[in-house]
Amino acid sequence: MVFVPQYKLKSGMKIAYDIRLDIDGKSKAILLTKGSILTKNNIKKLIKFHVPGAYIDDGVENIILNEKTRKESLSAIKRAFDMCENTCEILDEDTVNQIQIISKNLVDNICMNDEITVSISDLHSYDEDTYLHSLSVTLISIAIGTSLGLNKEKLCNLGVCAMLHDIGKVEIPIEIISKPSKLTEEEYNIVKRHPQLGLNYIRLSKVINKDIYLGIVSHHEKFDGTGYPNGLKGEKIHLFGRIIAVADVYDALTGRRPYRDPIKPSEGIEYIMGGIGTSFDYNVVKAFLEKIEPYPIGSHVILSDKRRGIIMKGNIDNPLRPIIKIIGENEEVLDLYNNFNLKNIVISGIDYSYLKNM
Repeated sequence: MVFVPQYKLKSGMKIAYDIRLDIDGKSKAILLTKGSILTKNNIKKLIKFHVPGAYIDDGVENIILNEKTRKESLSAIKRAFDMCENTCEILDEDTVNQIQIISKNLVDNICMNDEITVSISDLHSYDEDTYLHSLSVTLISIAIGTSLGLNKEKLCNLGVCAMLHDIGKVEIPIEIISKPSKLTEEEYNIVKRHPQLGLNYIRLSKVINKDIYLGIVSHHEKFDGTGYPNGLKGEKIHLFGRIIAVADVYDALTGRRPYRDPIKPSEGIEYIMGGIGTSFDYNVVKAFLEKIEPYPIGSHVILSDKRRGIIMKGNIDNPLRPIIKIIGENEEVLDLYNNFNLKNIVISGIDYSYLKNM
């Protein structure tokens, strides 16, 4: 399964997940069902309703986030957010237990194999849905935590923290959250309240431990002390906050927002690497690079010299420069990281054309 942006969709591709249209913020109409084969008319319909893209079946089963786990996870996150927004009550024990169970399942899936990486197709819907963003941040955060050597109890708490990291936003006016243009200084200052609002809400629940609410309040702190709400610096920022900061920024950059289109995963990774020592902790970024997979094994890519190839093996030192087998008669294998003669060759994009024949 791979997410294909709208402008890359072609007739003959097979839909891997139902494509739903948000009607009134509460109910969703199904535009296309799982297993449907795209036609020109289908694609025109998706364009008409501004659907940003679709998950396409590439014959590879998603081992981290299957459809059942995805739905259960989103349901648990939505229940917690709804409770905060609609009833202003603290999280009850049942809701917390449900989130903890989801977190444990995600941890177990990621920990099953030490070699596992989180591929982009596990994460993105390329829209601004708060619950999908929280789930993506959770997967990335847990993956980072495994690379840092956190035990399962810590990983489960990290997962809960990541799922709830933006819960304070339910108290921010929706017209500010969904504003399709740059925020004013006053509006931005209102948004900056959400980590503290999340802390205030979460710590009222006696079944939430200290690590979780300290991670929530600190996920917008920066390693050089220029973040908010408390201007904490370096290791004074809780580890959960330092981890979620990386996951949150990466997913925000590579996901669709009301005011901009998503950037490429490779550009998101470059941004994270560029923020080492200022926005982000070096050790957390190093762990992130070991676990995020912009080009999963088997992906079809296009190189800057116009050749097409298949990803054979990743590279933990620089995930943007993997080992690639060129498609063609001689099936040449290129090591973009270790072969100095290839330093000017980069991956310029994903090749989706093969999906028409799946």
